[in-house]
Formats: sequence, C-alpha cells, structure tokens
Amino acid sequence: MTMNHPWYRPINHQMKNLLQIQSNNEGKCIYEIPTPIDIDRLKANGILYADDHYVSKRITRIGSIIQEIWVFYLPSMVGAFLGSFCLNRMDITYAFIFSGVLVFMISVFIYLITIPKKEYILNRIDGTITFPGSLWSDNYTMPFNQMLFVNKEKKWVLIRPVSFFSKFKIGFDDSDIKGISFIFWYMDRNRPLPPGTAFDPYRQKDFERRRSEGFSLPIYPSRFATPELSLEHLREKNKYLQNNNVSDYQEFYSRWFDPDMDKGWKTIPYDTLCKKQNGKVSHFKYTFEDGTIVYAKPSGEAIVYPPTGLEFQFEVLYKQDD
Repeated sequence: MTMNHPWYRPINHQMKNLLQIQSNNEGKCIYEIPTPIDIDRLKANGILYADDHYVSKRITRIGSIIQEIWVFYLPSMVGAFLGSFCLNRMDITYAFIFSGVLVFMISVFIYLITIPKKEYILNRIDGTITFPGSLWSDNYTMPFNQMLFVNKEKKWVLIRPVSFFSKFKIGFDDSDIKGISFIFWYMDRNRPLPPGTAFDPYRQKDFERRRSEGFSLPIYPSRFATPELSLEHLREKNKYLQNNNVSDYQEFYSRWFDPDMDKGWKTIPYDTLCKKQNGKVSHFKYTFEDGTIVYAKPSGEAIVYPPTGLEFQFEVLYKQDD
C-alpha cells in the first residue's frame, strides 16, 4: 500500500482558499525539455530514489558543512587570537571577533547535530510534494496543486506556507526553467514519465496505470509534445484516443482558458455552437492563426468564445461513455 512505502509522507498542511489554489496553478507549464534523469547520475546529484511513484532527495549534508566551517572559519579565529596574544596584549576588537566566531561555530554545530531530516519528495501518484521547513521545523507535505512557484531573478523558487522563498532543487537542472519543467512534467501523472534511464524500468507499469484510467487529459500544459518513448505504447495510446474521440493535448503553446488573460471573451449558450451528443464533452479547443491553442472546459449550459474578429478553428472534443 502507498501509506506503507518508505517515501510516503502524509499531508500536514493545506490551503483552504479555492481561489488561491486556482491562482497557484497559473503558470504551471512544461516549458523546456529537462535533462534526462539517468540512473548512473542519481547519486552524484543527491537523488536517493526515483521510480514511477516517488522521486526523493535528502539535502542534509552535515559533513560538508562542518568541513566548510572548520576549514575557513577556524584558521581566521585562531589567527586573530594568536596575533593579539603575540603582541602581548588582548585587544578588545580581536577578543570580540574571536568570541563571536566561536559562538557562531558552536551554534551551527549544535544545529547540525540536532537538525531534523530535511528532504524533498515528489509523490507523482498521490499528487503531493514534501519540502523542508525552516530551522528545526518539520518538513511540509502539501498537495502539489496548492504549491506556488515563481520566477525570481531568473531562478524558480517555491513559496513556503510561512511566506518566504526557497530555492527548490530536485532534478539535474537546479531551479532554472529546465528544472522546474521536470517537476511539472513528473507531477503530471497523466503524462508519460520524463526522459531518463532511471524511469525506464517503470514505464510499462506507469503506462498500464494511465491506460486503466482512460488516458486522462494532462493536468498541466506543455510547450512541446511529451509522447510515449515506446513506439508500441504510442500506437496503443493513439488507437485508444481515436476510438474514444479523446484529444491528448500536447501541442506547442497550448494552455487552458484564463479569464484574466483572455479578456474580451464572451459567454454564449451551449447549443448555439454545438448540440450535446451521446457522450460527455471533454473540452473545447480553439486554434488561432499564430499557433496558439487554448482549451476550455464546459460550464453548465454555457461556453466561452473568443472576441469577434479573431481568426481561429473551433473544435468540440467528446469522451464517450463507458
């Protein structure tokens, strides 16, 4: 069972504001192809575990931090003390520096031997993410769709529940555009696993799960195709989608309708453009002249429609009843 897995962490923090949750998902997109997560590079990049369910990384590096402190700070402290001693006077400035550095080092050492386990965990199937709390705080585990990532000074950072920024690193590309794309790709459980030999042993299992779920539409848009890496899987999936009139949106520049971004769109009655058929409507697709593709979900008896004057193609995509 999932709860018995060594990398499972129960949710311990959630947002209750639905509008804020929706806002947090704006901008979640697979922007670039991330560096493949190859199995022979996992250890070198600090990744402890990677499969179709979890990717985990522990960030506590006590040994290297202690070494850095003692190698760089201890000589300075000793030099300041011996310098004043050799001059046969205990200068108050040197004494102050010595005491301050000593207190700092002792405090850091105490923290390092008492610090809780710090870890990053991506839980693809359950849709949660675990990341470190500050100082002695426990790690946070939250639903991924409630996490807010922002681009700050060309680095993607995670806003923690305590409202300060944290650099988030779990892939091979740090927190840049490729690194954040890996996170969004891996956490989209409806897409194939990201590229990399570390995931190859689990692609068949993941494919069978997605097939049993009816190849649900991807959760987050992508600026490039994210097809199956296996030709056999690709053919089987395309046959399923064709037989069930389902579109697997992976086109370049595809995104979901956003009322704040798509100002001027109007709402019209559903039957003005299309009549309900035998089957549930999956979503509507608008393809514009510049290649932009916008998807929108049905809302009751109404449908959103672009402003007059825009050239585009309109499609209604249905998902047949089982």
